[in-house]
Amino acid sequence: MAISKQAALIKIIDVLGAQRFATLATDTGDELHTGLVCYTFSKDLHCLFFGTPRTTRKYKNLKKNGKNAFNISDHRNEERDTHRAFSVTAHGTAYELVDDRDQYAALLIKRFPHLEGFYRDPAVAIFRVKIDEYSITGDFQDVVTIGTGRDFCKE
Repeated sequence: MAISKQAALIKIIDVLGAQRFATLATDTGDELHTGLVCYTFSKDLHCLFFGTPRTTRKYKNLKKNGKNAFNISDHRNEERDTHRAFSVTAHGTAYELVDDRDQYAALLIKRFPHLEGFYRDPAVAIFRVKIDEYSITGDFQDVVTIGTGRDFCKE
């Protein structure tokens, strides 16, 4: 059963708010890479934020090619997840924050206070991902894709 745009938006907010980890996929053009990140998001859903040390493959990949995808799922690794779980994929472009790094590090610290030392470390880059579209999958195969253009949060 397909879900409406409004129901999809509500579910995106639910999944992003409830989960704390995402799988980030990067692509240099030569290689694909995935890694686990902690994230936060803007209230309007147009941006995701995360940090990573500048020594990581994900950092190097994003500096070469900012295009990426985040996958965030509420599955519990149970059989019933086939019909219960939702997966949100956010496609976007990542930009390292320089001048306003501390402001966005504070957003991450608010959500992950136990990682304050990590986010305050100058060797850790803070990224903003401008989201182009979200795809949400439910009931194992029902997919709704929503672009984040001008009418994104309007029904």
